Amino acid sequence: MQGAAPAAISDKKIEAFAVAYLQVDKVRQDYAAKIGAEKDAANKQKLQNEANKQMINAVEKSPGMSLDEYKTIITAAQTDPDVAKKVQEKLKTTDTAQ
Repeated sequence: MQGAAPAAISDKKIEAFAVAYLQVDKVRQDYAAKIGAEKDAANKQKLQNEANKQMINAVEKSPGMSLDEYKTIITAAQTDPDVAKKVQEKLKTTDTAQ
């Protein structure tokens, strides 16, 4: 086993990641409008902190996905074109209705 090389990410983990990612994206979209409409800097920051907590919560509540795994897959998708392709394909076919 090599130290820094990420282990191959299973299709099951990619699927769990896609579900979590779509939940996080929904939170991001919900808060983006609120944050954009807020004029007060302190309130903007408060909303941003709230959004971050909600995004972390969305990942942690996602079946089969931990926050560390989520971060690992995000990083892998940004640095490995094969992982990015798998993730994009899975995002297109993942149903967020729960």
